[in-house]
Amino acid sequence: MSVICKYNLDDDGVWADDSGNANDCDTEGGTPTTGVGHGGGADKAFLAASVGDYAYIAETDQTNMGAMAQLLLGCWIYPTDRAGEIRWIASLVDATAVFYCRLNASNLLEFQIYSAGGDGLATSVQTISLNEWTHVGGMYNGKHVGVFINGVCDAVTAYTQTMRLNTGSNFLINGTGNNLIGRMDDLIICDDPDDYRMGDLYNMGDDFAAIGATGSISGVVLDRKGTVVDCSTYPTAVRVFYPGAYSGKAIQEIIVTASNGQWSFSNLVDGQNYMITQTLLDTYSVLGETNIGSAEFHQAAA
Repeated sequence: MSVICKYNLDDDGVWADDSGNANDCDTEGGTPTTGVGHGGGADKAFLAASVGDYAYIAETDQTNMGAMAQLLLGCWIYPTDRAGEIRWIASLVDATAVFYCRLNASNLLEFQIYSAGGDGLATSVQTISLNEWTHVGGMYNGKHVGVFINGVCDAVTAYTQTMRLNTGSNFLINGTGNNLIGRMDDLIICDDPDDYRMGDLYNMGDDFAAIGATGSISGVVLDRKGTVVDCSTYPTAVRVFYPGAYSGKAIQEIIVTASNGQWSFSNLVDGQNYMITQTLLDTYSVLGETNIGSAEFHQAAA
């Protein structure tokens, strides 16, 4: 999977791209700031408190966004207002329309691809609720446009057109007017989608720096509502990867079975960033789901 951009959304005013492609959304509209992330960490999410709070990168500053043949987009959202109105999540449409991901006026998730031969739209069956974290995503693989909710495909539309080239559109996080009020977290775009890889984005955690003399990272397994998971009842695989390499073999892996959900890794390189994922090994009946998403974890030295 080739990552085009990956935003942890924890750096107010910069909204840095952590993929290494330097697609920083460092120009803002309104006054977006940081808020509590989907794992409960303070200042770990993009917070839009008002209409017109957004961030963007101009087309002239973008790397690899202009000529994508396929696309996979994932993001955690926590809408708090404007139910029943259009709310943009991420888009490349303000000059040459290329794609967008948004909630429509019926609180359904939409993902649309534009082309010279006609546009492809997928709309979810499931509605998106206010005041709770939901992982949303869209996919175009050259054959279908699909929308995903909490890592699971919700609707698919057959579509085989060639995506438009971007010739002037800014990439926007949130929208310039009809934007989502609430929080957004861990936004990622890849150009090599696969129907089965949205689960990778759903289970993907942030990149954390190993700290302490032994290069340690530690944390707690949390569900998407920020509640500690009792891993004695719901055992969870926690894995360490090099940044951007989460589809390959994990560097380290443990099965967490403690009731407090705590985990720790050592013998890592001090100061090196790593990607942490967590995967539930069975159905998580607390939320009635088959999996749980990764969270931002607090780091502590051994």
